[in-house]
Order: sequence, then C-alpha cells, then structure tokens
Amino acid sequence: GAKGVVVGYNYTFGHRGQGTPALLEALSHRYNFKLQVIQPVTLEGHTVSSTHIRSLIIKGDVAEAAKFLGYYPFTEGEVVTGEQRGRTLGFPTANLEIDEDLLMPPNGVYSARICHDGDTYHGLANIGCKPTFHGTKRNIEVHLLDFCDDLYGKQIRVSFIRRLRGERKFATAADLVRQIEMDINEARLECAKTGE
Repeated sequence: GAKGVVVGYNYTFGHRGQGTPALLEALSHRYNFKLQVIQPVTLEGHTVSSTHIRSLIIKGDVAEAAKFLGYYPFTEGEVVTGEQRGRTLGFPTANLEIDEDLLMPPNGVYSARICHDGDTYHGLANIGCKPTFHGTKRNIEVHLLDFCDDLYGKQIRVSFIRRLRGERKFATAADLVRQIEMDINEARLECAKTGE
C-alpha cells in the first residue's frame, strides 16, 4: 500500500540484495507508487557515504571526516572516576569509558571541544591505555583548558577536532608532562586558527 518510496542510488533489498532502484522503478509502474532515487552527493571528488566517513575515522582523520559529516565526530557519556593520575601530573582529566560497540578514532591525542551543561570548552582528548603507566584498559581522558570545576557524574560530549599525535609510551612521567604541555600549546593554536 505504499504511495511513495525514496531510496539512495545504491540501495539494495530482497534476497541477497538483488533488488535495485531499477527494479523499484519497474515495480512503481505496476503497483502505482511514486519512486524517488536520491543521486550521490560528492565533495572534493569523494562520494559522501558512511563507508568513506568510517574509513576516515578509523584512520584518525577526524578533521576530514567532519567535512563529510557536517560536524566533528563525537562521543558522549558520564564522567567516571579514574586513577587521578592526570591531577597528580598537573593536568586533571575527565574520564569516559569507551563503548566498544561504537566506532572510535584510533588511540592518540586529539584537540577537542567539550560540551557540558550548555557551555563549550576547548581541550585535549587522549584515547588509549596509558602505556607509560602500563595500563591495559582503553578509555578517553579529557583535559579541559581553563576549567576547574568538578565533572564527576556529569554528562559531557567530546568532539574530536584534529589528531595531534599517536599514543606513545614515555620513559618518565616528566617526559610525558613536557609532551602534554606541547600538546596543550598546539591545541590553543588550533583554537586561535579556527577562530572558535
């Protein structure tokens, strides 16, 4: 009883995906329904598709993925208690557990935008297992720039703006602190560059 059907240009249906828009076209005449086939949208020579976007996120190219999504890839969740290591290093972090069912960028450090309670902050997001401290569980640690409130138990959204570097194991905590300081400087420059 359908009066109208809208599908993408590469839509398939039925047994082994053998149904195509061409078949729907023929069926639309037989069963008297309107068919609209949406043609591909391209950007910079690439077809905008979930497959292409997923491949960019998997590579960590979140800035390029944002062009095709129309927004930066993000995750959200409740801030949980971590090991308090960031605080002892001088860079307190909000910790989010990773839902392994969700597609996440690869381990590394990202400039990030964090939304909480209607406000937006710039910061760094580290995805990984803390190899310097022999960690094994993958999570997200977020350091908000110019922020000092308590976020435990609060919901936040973390948008990944650009991958700054991959995950690394440092010889000492002091080496890690120096790298975090450089990461923060790079994140601040990025904020100024984008005017956000």
